[in-house]
Amino acid sequence: MSTKNNCEPVVIAETANLSEAEWLKIRRKGIGGSDAAAVLGLSPFCTARDLFYDKTGVKPAIEDEANYTAKQVGRLLEPLVADIFSRKTNLKISKADKLYTHPEYPFMLANVDYFAEMPDGTTAVLECKTSNYNCQDKWYNDAVPVNYELQVRHYMAVLNIDTAFVACLFGNSDSEFVYRRIDRDLDLEI
Repeated sequence: MSTKNNCEPVVIAETANLSEAEWLKIRRKGIGGSDAAAVLGLSPFCTARDLFYDKTGVKPAIEDEANYTAKQVGRLLEPLVADIFSRKTNLKISKADKLYTHPEYPFMLANVDYFAEMPDGTTAVLECKTSNYNCQDKWYNDAVPVNYELQVRHYMAVLNIDTAFVACLFGNSDSEFVYRRIDRDLDLEI
């Protein structure tokens, strides 16, 4: 069984004031959490070839106009999802305005949404999602869509953090909000 490393992640950019073009330029230098599923051929949004073309500048992986509304809703509602999560869990959250890289594997990037302070003082990753009502079945029985699970597992590896949460809002009521905890599994990182 693997043991947790003692490496500290490296901050490579402050993201609060970066333009989207600057942010994308930095992200194209490595593999981020949202790229992990594509690398493994498990992304519903992007193939490994699409990702390669995007990273090498051949063609963007996802055309801006094709997904514009869903992307904007996700960005605008991210603070609301984080707030609902905090209210439901009583965990203190903070915005993560940095882009990190793994100290030993600099191609591994992490641009997380929020951090959550656990009761024992440790830090957890909080990834905020929005979706539509028709996708609720992907979250039944404590499930997490595989692409989101791979995303936060990637973040835990880069940041050397043991816990992550994925929170998702489907509508405008408590019954249309879910969150799931994912604990780090070092054997999956080999």
